[in-house]
Amino acid sequence: MKRLFGTSLAILAMLVLFALPCAAAKFPQRAITVNVVFGPGGGADLGMRVVADFAGKNGMAMNVVNKPAGGGSQAALDTLSARPDGHAVLFASTSLITLSLTQSPGYVMSDFTPVANISNMPLTFSVLSSSGIKTFQEWMDRAKAEPGKFSYGSPGPMSAQRMFIETLVKEKFPDVRVSHVPYASGHEANTALLGGQIQAAFGVPGTHKSYLQSGEFTMLAVTSVERLPEYPDVPTFRELFGDRYVWESYHGLLVNSKTPKNVVDALANMVEAALKDPEVLERFDKIGITANFMNPKDFAARLETLTVFIKDSLANLK
Repeated sequence: MKRLFGTSLAILAMLVLFALPCAAAKFPQRAITVNVVFGPGGGADLGMRVVADFAGKNGMAMNVVNKPAGGGSQAALDTLSARPDGHAVLFASTSLITLSLTQSPGYVMSDFTPVANISNMPLTFSVLSSSGIKTFQEWMDRAKAEPGKFSYGSPGPMSAQRMFIETLVKEKFPDVRVSHVPYASGHEANTALLGGQIQAAFGVPGTHKSYLQSGEFTMLAVTSVERLPEYPDVPTFRELFGDRYVWESYHGLLVNSKTPKNVVDALANMVEAALKDPEVLERFDKIGITANFMNPKDFAARLETLTVFIKDSLANLK
């Protein structure tokens, strides 16, 4: 009887051992797949690949796979359909939130746990230098004085740029009407501004840089929290209109919300280490992106703030 009892205990112990979640196993156990919502070659995608290179050299191999189909929803769904053990992660931006609020992409934001922000990209509002306009207030004054004649261009009909300006104009300039013209890319918006088809291009620092250097464009304001070091004389919208008017599109990692905390922390720690590495930062600088690490808690808070602003912006578009 004692032998039978002892055998039963041994079997029970083995069952409990094998029933322990995978979180107890060493992470990672294999290469991590990074599902990217963008196509290849853009600044954010290149930045993710730099982080992946660093991770691979430090015991966390990563395979970066671009999945821009469905505006990035395919990347999100593939991440969620994989086993929630941290071996499938999502590299996404603000569009992940916008899609969840405007369409039925098959996910909601609560399906994900934020891991770490990697980089931010503010938006830049520029005009032709030949216009003589020096400030954003002056641009709005001209728009008010010449109804129906002032428009701005941005990359896409539901771009972050459009949501930002529509909200700002409605809340701060309710008696002014400006038109939005969507383009396929920031490059096309710049070309339209050069051709006089629009009166401002609302893009990102990288796409405006060459025109600012040549003197063809004048940047009136930027959506970052602080002034950009490269353009110290350009005010932020936050300075001009208050703390609400900050928009820095995030580029960060998220995982299935069922992923164990220790795995989330391991991924976040690797990103933090990467963004402190001089070689990584040097490569970021060459690409033209700025590293901005946020831990899971801070990244989650930032996404909540962005979600509120996007909801308000979408309401303003109706």
